Amino acid sequence: MIAAISPSTASQIPAILAIVNDAAHAYRGHVPDDCLHEPYMSHAELQHEIDSGVRFWGYSENGSLLGVMGIQDVQDVTLIRHAYVSTRSRRHGFGSKLLAHSRWRELHSGTKLLSFSRQLTEGNSMAYDEGLAERLREIMPAHAGIIEKKLFGGLAFMSRDYMFVGILGETLMARVGPEAYAEALRRPQVREMDFTGRPMKGYVFVDPLGFEEDRDLARWVEVCLKFVKTLPAKKPKLK
Repeated sequence: MIAAISPSTASQIPAILAIVNDAAHAYRGHVPDDCLHEPYMSHAELQHEIDSGVRFWGYSENGSLLGVMGIQDVQDVTLIRHAYVSTRSRRHGFGSKLLAHSRWRELHSGTKLLSFSRQLTEGNSMAYDEGLAERLREIMPAHAGIIEKKLFGGLAFMSRDYMFVGILGETLMARVGPEAYAEALRRPQVREMDFTGRPMKGYVFVDPLGFEEDRDLARWVEVCLKFVKTLPAKKPKLK
C-alpha cells in the first residue's frame, strides 16, 4: 500500500467533488432540509473556493483519493475550511492524518492553525462546553417543552422538534431566522454558521464574548425561541 498526502491538482476536482458530496450525506437528519440539496457542492462552488484562496490537500492510497482538507491562510492564521472523508473510508484515521499534516505545516510555517470553519471528518464527536450548557438550562423558560439532543457533534436545544440554540465547543449556535439574520451578523462576536461547507442562512455562531453576561445569553435564547414558534408544526415521524 502506498499512502500519500499531497496538494490536490485541477485534475482531481471531480474526485474532490465526489468525496464532498458523498460525505455530506452524514448531515441528513442533523441539518435542516432547507440547508441541504443535491449536489451539496457544485463544480462552480468548488472552483469559487479555490479562486478565493482555499488550497486542498488530499489523502490517497494507491493513487485513490480518500479524503480532502481545504485550508486558507488569512493574515497570520490558517483556517481549516473543509475536511471530508468518503463514507467508505471512515473510521480508518484518514481525517486525523490530514489534520496531523496540517499541524505539521503550522509548526514549520509559523502560522497558527485556528479551527474548523466547516467540518465533516470521520464522524468523530466534538466536546461541548458543559458550563455553557448549564447556563442555558438555567435560563430556559419553564414548561416550554424544550429537550436536549446531540447534534452536529455538539448539543442542541429543541423546541417543537426544531433546534433553536446549541453548543459546538465553546461556541453558541443560534437560529435567529432569515429576517433577523443580517442584523445578527452585525453584532460583535457573531459570524456565519458555515461548518457544513456553506453559510446556513438564519443560523449564526456567537463566540464566548458575545454571551459573557447572562442577560446577553438570555436574549439569544429569547430571539431564537421566538423564531421557531413561527415555523409550521412538524408531521409525526412514522415508526
